[in-house]
Amino acid sequence: MAYFALYFVGGYLMFATLYVTIGAFCESNREAQTLLGPMMILMSVPMIFMSQAITRPDAPLLQTLSWIPPFTPFMMAARVASDPPIWQVRRRRR
Repeated sequence: MAYFALYFVGGYLMFATLYVTIGAFCESNREAQTLLGPMMILMSVPMIFMSQAITRPDAPLLQTLSWIPPFTPFMMAARVASDPPIWQVRRRRR
């Protein structure tokens, strides 16, 4: 539960920062909607692999995705439940 909370807070802060950055960059709602499209795609990519992360958490593709910062909160929250090697879990705390 502690790792889930840690990844949740870290992911929330990361994506909140990205949304604030996009909001500060835009002058109108239309511009913001245009720039939020790629952001939504970025957030939906880990959802595609979530079922695989639950069934086969040690797959090389999933390990690689969990090391890429925008995908880390999603992938590690799914992988931590299946007890991955501890160096993969603790490495993200730095």
